[in-house]
Amino acid sequence: MKNKKDLRIVLAVILLLIISIVYSLVSVMKNSDSSSDTEKKAAADGSSDDLYWDISSDLIATRTPSGNTPMSSIYCLVNDAANPEKIYISAIQGSENIYYYFFLPAFGDFSETKIYFGNYETPVSRIMLTDLNGDIFEIKNGDSASFASDAAMYTADFYDKNNNLFFSGLLFFKKANGNASVFIDTASGSMSEVHSDKSVKESGKIGVFDESGHALLNAKLDYIKGHGNSTWKRWKKPYQIKLDKAADILGMGSAEKWILQSNVYDASGIRNSLVYSMAEKAGLN
Repeated sequence: MKNKKDLRIVLAVILLLIISIVYSLVSVMKNSDSSSDTEKKAAADGSSDDLYWDISSDLIATRTPSGNTPMSSIYCLVNDAANPEKIYISAIQGSENIYYYFFLPAFGDFSETKIYFGNYETPVSRIMLTDLNGDIFEIKNGDSASFASDAAMYTADFYDKNNNLFFSGLLFFKKANGNASVFIDTASGSMSEVHSDKSVKESGKIGVFDESGHALLNAKLDYIKGHGNSTWKRWKKPYQIKLDKAADILGMGSAEKWILQSNVYDASGIRNSLVYSMAEKAGLN
């Protein structure tokens, strides 16, 4: 009787897996056909979620300032008394280089977050931000981001030292909700080398913090490199990392090598979970 019950569970899991694969294929085809229309709609109505898709491969956070954009980075304060530090988050440019995104960890407090301008070809003296209600905020180098809120969108006008407007774009803030955050520093300070070829390995360091900002892991990386085959060619890329020594990350067990999976073809977000559940049921440890 127990064997029949286990068989029914496995068959149900297989059926769910097939449904999720079909759903994912349909979703990928749909997104491929309508990505440009989605971007235009999002820019028009202030909905920015769909705009993240074409920049997801750049979502590698850092603990040092980096980037060469008019708005270079912001920093959030880690709330860990045993390991206090500033976490710098680089501005990410979206399509057409007019969209800027800041993805804050769950522990990020807007009132304690500072904005910094980069070493751009035209030095920035100030930024005028206008929200969807028409309210205007003047931002200078090192000012607080206390005006911001989660999922907020602003029109950003950049002025040079002679008070001339030289660039305009859209700025989005997005904050994680109750999730742990992973931050990776590469030795070069960017992902350019890693993205140049899947086989390229670059050393660095990794920090994992819970939703309150307490450090769960601070370790050296032997390397970070590309992962996957067809997925590596997509806009959202997977990576493999190797720690200098085995460690438990977020309760998933101790290991040296970890995969940062993109699930770019899995719109359902459950395929890997289903496969591992099937393997566990079959006794494949």
